[in-house]
Amino acid sequence: MKRSTFFSFLLIALVTIASTGCKKKGVGITPIPGSSRTAISGEGPSGPDSSLAYRTPGEPDWTEIGTLPGSDGIMNPDPNAQRREILQAETVYFDVDSSIVKSGEQSKLQRVADYLAANPTHDVLIEGHCDERGTEGYNQSLGERRALSTREVLATIGAPADRIFTTSYGESHPAAQGSGEAVWKQNRRAEFVVVLPAQ
Repeated sequence: MKRSTFFSFLLIALVTIASTGCKKKGVGITPIPGSSRTAISGEGPSGPDSSLAYRTPGEPDWTEIGTLPGSDGIMNPDPNAQRREILQAETVYFDVDSSIVKSGEQSKLQRVADYLAANPTHDVLIEGHCDERGTEGYNQSLGERRALSTREVLATIGAPADRIFTTSYGESHPAAQGSGEAVWKQNRRAEFVVVLPAQ
């Protein structure tokens, strides 16, 4: 009798340990290469993208809400003020499971920075997107890292960071339907939406 009670207790203990020990760790924000940002929190997958969330010392943790403040802290929410077609040709594409802006995409970001300089009343929303592979939560985080790293590069080349907002759509807004590398590479992207001032 004592032996079966002991084994029952042991089985319950093992099930409890297994169920609590296998929880998924949260995915953090990727550090931007060459950034002067400070690690603040987060754990994530190993690989070329680190697992720590980063921010400039003293800067609010905007990564938690998915957007960065404009000059007045508010992006014009009117959908009629959003123009996707203006910077559509400047869409930035990413490698698999990466949020690093490739050197071949830099000229696109320079054109976005030039547009912002020529249109001082316009803001830009950067949308981060992923292909269908990976979990929904991971892709949401990866889309966020792509948008934030794109913003970081824009700020580095002189674009006004206070007029650049970010959001992530993960895998929910594909540019192309279907499966296979030809489709997936079109969906691993950061798109720019021009946001006109409120009337």
